[in-house]
Amino acid sequence: MNTAFLLGITSPFSGRQLNHKTTGNEKILFKKQVLLSGCCHITYRLAAPSCKLSNDNWKATEKKEETFQVNEWSEKELPPKYHKANSLYSILTNRFKLKKEKRAPEGKKRQETLLNLFFDNVQGLNGVQNRVALARRSQDGTWYKWTWKQYGEQVVKTASGLLALGFGYGDHVTILSANCPEWLFADLATMCLGGSTAGIYPNDVPEQVVFINQNFDAKFFFVDTLKRLVRLKPFLHQLSNVLYIIVLSLETDNQEERNILLDSRIISYARLLELGQAYLAKSPHYIEDNARKITPDTFCMTVYTSGTTGQPKGACYSHQNIYCVGTTIAEELRCQGRDILLSFLPLCHVAERIQSLFLAIAGRCSVYFAESIQRVREELPQVRPTIFMCVPRVWEKLYQSLQAEFETTIGMKRHLLHQTLLFGRLARLHRNYGKSISRAAMFEWFILSLLVVRKIRVSIGLDRCHTFASGAAPLSEEVAMFFGDLGMDIRQIYGQSESTGIIAYSPKEAVRPGNAGKVPSVIQVKLGDNNEILCKGPNVFLGYYKDPGATKNALDEDGYLHTGDVGMLDEEGFLWVTDRLKDLIKTAGGKFVAPQKIESRLKMYPGISHVVVIGDRRPYCVALITLDESQLKNICNKARIHVQPLKEVVKNERVWRLMDNYVQQVNSGLASYEQIKYYKLLPEDFTIEKEEMTPTLKIRRKQIEQRYKEWIDSMYPVATFHE
Repeated sequence: MNTAFLLGITSPFSGRQLNHKTTGNEKILFKKQVLLSGCCHITYRLAAPSCKLSNDNWKATEKKEETFQVNEWSEKELPPKYHKANSLYSILTNRFKLKKEKRAPEGKKRQETLLNLFFDNVQGLNGVQNRVALARRSQDGTWYKWTWKQYGEQVVKTASGLLALGFGYGDHVTILSANCPEWLFADLATMCLGGSTAGIYPNDVPEQVVFINQNFDAKFFFVDTLKRLVRLKPFLHQLSNVLYIIVLSLETDNQEERNILLDSRIISYARLLELGQAYLAKSPHYIEDNARKITPDTFCMTVYTSGTTGQPKGACYSHQNIYCVGTTIAEELRCQGRDILLSFLPLCHVAERIQSLFLAIAGRCSVYFAESIQRVREELPQVRPTIFMCVPRVWEKLYQSLQAEFETTIGMKRHLLHQTLLFGRLARLHRNYGKSISRAAMFEWFILSLLVVRKIRVSIGLDRCHTFASGAAPLSEEVAMFFGDLGMDIRQIYGQSESTGIIAYSPKEAVRPGNAGKVPSVIQVKLGDNNEILCKGPNVFLGYYKDPGATKNALDEDGYLHTGDVGMLDEEGFLWVTDRLKDLIKTAGGKFVAPQKIESRLKMYPGISHVVVIGDRRPYCVALITLDESQLKNICNKARIHVQPLKEVVKNERVWRLMDNYVQQVNSGLASYEQIKYYKLLPEDFTIEKEEMTPTLKIRRKQIEQRYKEWIDSMYPVATFHE
């Protein structure tokens, strides 16, 4: 039976979609198309009966299956078997070479794991072997880079070194380090050997470090610097389960730090690699062969919750969990092997693990390591990522910074900014909601995006970025709409540690501020009692490490994860998360208040850094407010006072009047029982070091309420609006 269909090919010269009409009883499976830097990467599979190109169409020839790839530019002719076709060959015209498609090693059924995808990248099975995989800034300011091939070599040597030290299948490894390539080398090396890893936040107190090592039964402990290890010296005797402590960097001028190397358990990472090199000489292929055999249900990773309440719990993942998340996001973002990521959130947190490990491997992305989360604004223009994933606090900081800059503009610049945001909003509503927009308005937006938006994006280092994302906490609607009006639709990723970081995300064609997006097809979501969001699927964790009671509370008999989040599903399938069950405030009058809604609204005013709303079992709601020290000049200008230190600013009557105005504006949009009756301006901001915030910049409510108990109690009752 004759068939006719269209084969779509992307032209590297025009960027348009070309259609080649094909007739005959041949079978052609179109596998992949990629447009990268003016180069087409196309894979065809010709199945029986095979095909031959002629001037007019494809003609069936012998029954034989053959696979070939159009992969790189070349002056090489097509093989004689594939003759020139006017409508197709005009695209190829001797510019590409064809080569046999490489396949994964034959043998047993291929396991669907990130390790298999990783070694595919390393071995060049998808053309990225010599592309940059990792990059870190050197002391002279240049970037030191690892290709995928070099990345694989380091992982294999690290794994071999662990074997030489007696690593056994199922052993556990902990990593206490700032973000760096060695973090990932140790992580993947452990997984290759059938072990599992747990990260520890670099700023965790020694007692917390000891707790995680003991709780996780770690036998190997990676630490990034001698300075960090010296802080643990009085506690090292408590780590009796640890066989070896591997120090990534020995650079120091401090004799006390050098003396710690006298401990027989402590070795350098360089020494570990030497042991690995010697082991590789005997068994060069053992690590990769072993890694490819590991099954999806194998336990491979534990992420300890950041501990907003009590001791952290270890959420355990299988290879299936991390494979599901990595491939789902890579497919959704349409990663094609040339994307650039900026790593700055702690790798101990699932959000950064998703980006720097799961997505990077599944999407074949390059990961550049920032010096610290505090230097993100400085790093962005230098790295210019194509995918930027971060937490709401970073977006809020960028928003406040841009708003402060906008307020200083005058004349024509101010008018252009106003017009840009106006027409940008029309374009955003058209893009994400299907609202009608005139051609004139679209043309106006096009011109303004070239004149204004591009300059803004260049200034913050997001000019090459095609995907903007926010996760770990809800993003304020106002912040999301502001960036959307500048053509940067921020896609919300909703999840938690227990769901391997993902439950829903905003689809590219409908990024709508306020909701959590749609649930991918591999995950099931339903609402339980009190509208609690429940989810089930290959993303759901194995349980909490050595905590069956907590696991039983989190997972029901049907395999559904109880998220503890309150939400709803609308008619279009969008998931809305309204608040956390444990964060809901129940006033003395029996009314429920969602504090995050109030806090996010108040934080949008310039100069306000953090807000904590309190009122559980109290007659009304009050708030603790901190000011952003980096915005002091802006605050003082608005209050019409001279620039002063923060401790003096919070005492100034004009600043209080300014804050009164902000609070009253927020209250005007709230029900009476939700309104903030009194508030306090704190003389210092919340910090991670004081354990008032998690390393991912989320508020630790209980710690703050305990620390400022007297301040809070003084507002119940108080006769005036403020003191």
